[in-house]
Amino acid sequence: DVVEGLRFVQNNIKSFGGDPSKVTVAGESSGAMNTCLLGYSQKAQGLFHQLILESGACTGPWFGPTFTTRDSFNVSSIFANNVLNRSMSRTSNDTSNDRHETTLERLRDLDVNTIVNNKNFGTMNYGLDHYFLLSRPRDGEMIFNGNIILGGNSGDTTCRSSGSVPTAPNNYNDLIATLKIYFGNDYKIILNNYIGHFSINTATDYDYKELFFNMSRDSGVTCPTLWLAKRLTKLNYNRSIYLYEFAF
Repeated sequence: DVVEGLRFVQNNIKSFGGDPSKVTVAGESSGAMNTCLLGYSQKAQGLFHQLILESGACTGPWFGPTFTTRDSFNVSSIFANNVLNRSMSRTSNDTSNDRHETTLERLRDLDVNTIVNNKNFGTMNYGLDHYFLLSRPRDGEMIFNGNIILGGNSGDTTCRSSGSVPTAPNNYNDLIATLKIYFGNDYKIILNNYIGHFSINTATDYDYKELFFNMSRDSGVTCPTLWLAKRLTKLNYNRSIYLYEFAF
């Protein structure tokens, strides 16, 4: 959908006084992920000329599964049909049930909240589909060779919506349980890099939440962003890479 949007911009931006040769794509968090992935997809090249990634390098740990091209289309098809079957109450006079109408046309008739609030929406994660992406970002080089700004915020991951997973721990045992889920027996290696900043015996619930947020920020934003910035500067392209941190 982002690529189609960029094609629309290329074809129509002149009508709005814009220059199709000076298109900058910017995104924050999951939007930064989308923006970053555009740089790795051959299908998106030539549609934009600069990138801005705010708190979301696509080299992070949340990158999804590996699909075959057929699998990726099947996952999308199953999700679309699930949304339509659950949300569209029809009558015998409802023309939207016309057998000639495509799945895409039926989805476009829905309110966006009907789609994103579907319980299976979360399964539509980033992944290697061998269609838009031919390799995982960490395993390949970015195709895009223009200027890039990338960075993050000092408060990244601290604003978490209700139901976010994993939840912020309230005590030491909660913290250890969370770390074991992700790192197994190696959790001690991770913990030792952070735990020295305060005493376990006097730590408060706030301290454990802050410790969790620091870990989450480093693993999800800071380290992937630094890794990508270093990787990009090693490529022999005539471009500028700007790295920033917005602190507050």
